[in-house]
Amino acid sequence: MSPKKARGINPGAEPDGGPGISPDVGLCSACTFARRVENRRGSVFYLCDRSAEDPRYPKYPPLPVLTCAGFVAMDPPPHP
Repeated sequence: MSPKKARGINPGAEPDGGPGISPDVGLCSACTFARRVENRRGSVFYLCDRSAEDPRYPKYPPLPVLTCAGFVAMDPPPHP
């Protein structure tokens, strides 16, 4: 059985979101409220944390997200 390739996933992606989220998912790749979620079967979804408090935002938006009124850019990583 061959492994499934999830849409929007970079090899070695981090399970907690952040740098492991592929730019292929659109704005979610750089949004503070986006979280990468993987189920036991290996399927990957992107959860919008804004959806917990505001019903205008879908819990799992269709990808790629090209426009979003709730988008808030992540802080860039600190330079060493």
